[in-house]
Amino acid sequence: MTTSTTKMRNQLLNDCERSARYHHARAGFYDAAHLRIQFFVFVVTAASASILFGRILSETLVGMLLLFAVSLLALFSVLWNPSGKAGHHKSLHRGFITLAGIINAAENPSKAQCEEWTRAVHALFAEEPPIYRALNAHCYNQLSIKLDVVKDGYFVDLKWYHHLLRNLVHFQGGDFPIRRQSMGKRSAAA
Repeated sequence: MTTSTTKMRNQLLNDCERSARYHHARAGFYDAAHLRIQFFVFVVTAASASILFGRILSETLVGMLLLFAVSLLALFSVLWNPSGKAGHHKSLHRGFITLAGIINAAENPSKAQCEEWTRAVHALFAEEPPIYRALNAHCYNQLSIKLDVVKDGYFVDLKWYHHLLRNLVHFQGGDFPIRRQSMGKRSAAA
């Protein structure tokens, strides 16, 4: 028999795991973006250096354009700060994972424990930057599949462009239909 505190505990665990997945994905996105920017800075710098050593830099427009491209990439990296954003999401990921471990350790929590955990979850929510809704829905779907509740629960329908742009666009005004699942075959395949 499940009590109200057990239901609250399970909901808090689900919130922590979904949020941990979300922030792990965001941190990975920013780490990858940072590495790509640094790679392009290196390539353009190497090309500029080869032109400089070939004594063509001061005589051609190509050399000036390459140096301008390096400057723009470096400026973009400083202004967008993907490594700083990745660090923030990693910190939130650790916070949610730590809290999930604490909640998971208590099998029969008291109401006071659940209220304290709720405060802790909301404190972490308050530190979050604006949410990318398509990525959040994707994480919800992943958690539903993991917990094998898809067949009796709800599933968020995401279009192909939601999957493609989930780390780039907030989709704040977007409509994400939720449908009731009756897919025993799909959850068995997942």
